[in-house]
Amino acid sequence: MLPQKTEVVVVGGGQAGLAASEHLSNCQIPHLVLERGRIAERWRSGRWDSLVANGPAWHDRFPNLEFDEFAADAFVPKEKVADYFERYAGMLNAPIHCGVQVERVSRRNGQVGFRVEASHGEIVANSVIAATGPFQKPVWPKIVPDDAPVTQLHSEQYKNPEQIEPGGVLVVGAGSSGVQIAVG
Repeated sequence: MLPQKTEVVVVGGGQAGLAASEHLSNCQIPHLVLERGRIAERWRSGRWDSLVANGPAWHDRFPNLEFDEFAADAFVPKEKVADYFERYAGMLNAPIHCGVQVERVSRRNGQVGFRVEASHGEIVANSVIAATGPFQKPVWPKIVPDDAPVTQLHSEQYKNPEQIEPGGVLVVGAGSSGVQIAVG
């Protein structure tokens, strides 16, 4: 059962949500972190199999917790990043509620704060932090007509090379996703 009231609700239990929780705890601000899946769910199930962190282990880590299994210059695989986030949440004793879908956030009429409607109940909070990440909706450049006989996959749908038919492949985008997929 979720508490009915808190100072801050953090939506998302990934890197940003954990960092927000750490800072709120350090300031002794009561809060809850609501995650619709598991901690770092997008790292586990929302990306391709060969994904690694965008930076080396010495850089892509939280304060006070090293990546134990990896050299400082290693690029950590996605499953190990997700495991690391879980360890960090445990180290912080973060007030995370997994399996809770936030369905709506609205201002309270004539009152201070917000009403957070979630799959497990309603919470009133003075502040809400959206820690859901910037890449939640795929963007499809209009390069190929919708009716063209060409298979198109967004990085959100791509899991591994077995999904690709034999023949040439064009990767659109030279950001971290595009480069990792092209190499993989």
